[in-house]
Amino acid sequence: MPYWLQFTIFAIIAGLVQYIITYFKEKGKNLATKEDIGEITKEIKSVESQFINETEKLKNKLAILANAQTDITSMERQAIIEVNKSLFMWIDSVLNIPNVNNSIQINNYINAQNQLYKNVQQDEIVLRLFVKSDNIHNILHKIILAFLKIQAEKQLKCHEIIKINNEIDDIKPETPSKEKREKLQRKIEERKTALENISEKVLEEYTTIAPMINEFREKSKEQIYKILKPEH
Repeated sequence: MPYWLQFTIFAIIAGLVQYIITYFKEKGKNLATKEDIGEITKEIKSVESQFINETEKLKNKLAILANAQTDITSMERQAIIEVNKSLFMWIDSVLNIPNVNNSIQINNYINAQNQLYKNVQQDEIVLRLFVKSDNIHNILHKIILAFLKIQAEKQLKCHEIIKINNEIDDIKPETPSKEKREKLQRKIEERKTALENISEKVLEEYTTIAPMINEFREKSKEQIYKILKPEH
């Protein structure tokens, strides 16, 4: 039984006992008459009714608190799940390679990547509201900064490739000549080299971040298990 409920019951009983003591002091040391018993019975019923009412109120308050705690626990768990989902969708986007032959698709890739990063930012804010774990927050922040750097480098390279694509498009419509074909081939090779360079750099940087990502996954799992099985 919760402490506050024990205290309430004790207070009500103590009040009843005090009433009985006072009642008989006023009556003197005579034996209880039928009238006395009636008065005491009436008071007991009054106290009993009061006790039932107070108990119901307390039960309702307890139910509200229990529901609130359940809601908070559910939101905490959901915050961890959502930030993991958005984080790994963003990471996957950063690691993927767009169709470098199509500038429109490259632009769409960049815009989608930026939106995925915004989703991570939003979910990180919610995570900080509900989850009290400096370890999780610190690891997540380091991962975000690391991948933001990779994203910036990759998007710069994507813009370079778009520029190369525009130059290739300018060459293609013209009357073919040996000089034009050679220039076109150089631009295609330049685009290929740009893609290879950024791909190698992304892979190299991801290798150094991967252990931190795995640690974040494990810490997230531990926190969820901790929520599901709270310490008593």
